[in-house]
Amino acid sequence: MDKESAAPKAHSDIVPGVDIFSHTVIEAEDKFAAAADRAGTEMVAHASPERGPHAEQFHVGVSRLGPTGAANVLLLISATHGVEGYAGAGIQTGLLVGAETLPLPDDTALVMIHMINPWGAAWGRRETEGNVDLFRNILYRDRPGQKDPLYDVIEESLNVRHDSGPERELADARLLQMFDEYGPARIELAIRRGQHDYAKGMTYHGSSPTWSTRLLDEVVDSELTGARRVAVVDVHTGWGPPGHGTAICYAPPASAAAQRLAGWHGALYYPGDDPAIPTHEVLLPYTWLEGRIPGCQSTFVSLEFGTEKADEAFFRVLRDSSHFHNYGDLRSPAAAEVTARYRQYFYPETDAWKHSVWQRGRQIVTESLTGLGDWARETA
Repeated sequence: MDKESAAPKAHSDIVPGVDIFSHTVIEAEDKFAAAADRAGTEMVAHASPERGPHAEQFHVGVSRLGPTGAANVLLLISATHGVEGYAGAGIQTGLLVGAETLPLPDDTALVMIHMINPWGAAWGRRETEGNVDLFRNILYRDRPGQKDPLYDVIEESLNVRHDSGPERELADARLLQMFDEYGPARIELAIRRGQHDYAKGMTYHGSSPTWSTRLLDEVVDSELTGARRVAVVDVHTGWGPPGHGTAICYAPPASAAAQRLAGWHGALYYPGDDPAIPTHEVLLPYTWLEGRIPGCQSTFVSLEFGTEKADEAFFRVLRDSSHFHNYGDLRSPAAAEVTARYRQYFYPETDAWKHSVWQRGRQIVTESLTGLGDWARETA
């Protein structure tokens, strides 16, 4: 991966609060680099091979607070789902701005991967440039997930090839009929489970590791070497009560990992009850770290910030967004309108929402760092 140490940039006067959030990927990069410089820590910038809507060059920033080779590491990731990344990127910048107040226990480090999917953030997509759902690409890195058989039934009507005309009208009618036949929750579950077979379809897992997945491996190999206890916090948006950050635990409630996380964060949400947050049968997210780092134990939390309640109208926006990026004219006025609405859902950009995200984000990070210290003492 191409990488370079970033020089100090603008925005050196930002303070935690609304100022730590950004409107564009480039602004977010600048603020993160400036905050890293302010914190007195190096930020390594990995150049993305893809460009933005205005041909802009992106970089994924990696910054570290705490000693190299620390036994305890918190890995904080933003933009796994592209456009959702502005929330996590703001939290990361705020943490660097207030680095001196973070409770870093002995032999503990905070490693931040900033905007790991910058293309998706800039183009208003959850997916990567190859239409790949990065969260699932990382999860199913070794073997494919089991596709819901209903996806094959709905695929042609779900992943529409036309934005108007008789073909689109027929696809819409067929999908409505299937909603009546199977029920909205069953259809949503089939979509959210995802698949490896339709490269231009919604929730595509990919057929091989993406550039972002390979970069994640590189960062893990370079920054987490020697770690014995790793906590991962991956920040997302678009699910849950507006402004609230829900800590989602994929480990079984009775497991040691889940009990540990409950001790750190209190109430947790466990996937399975809501089709929008399905369980994953292949393996738990980020347990692959334990195979990559000898002797490592891991925990994982997906921190989900709610925005607004999705409805049938927004489902059409999701579907249209997928259409325009895979089959349609992305430069058309209709595509621009859909992209703007899509982005607004995942990134409201109101001051109140930003304040809530920052406060909750810092809380989860602080609890994770303190918890890592406790975990180390318990296993000493």
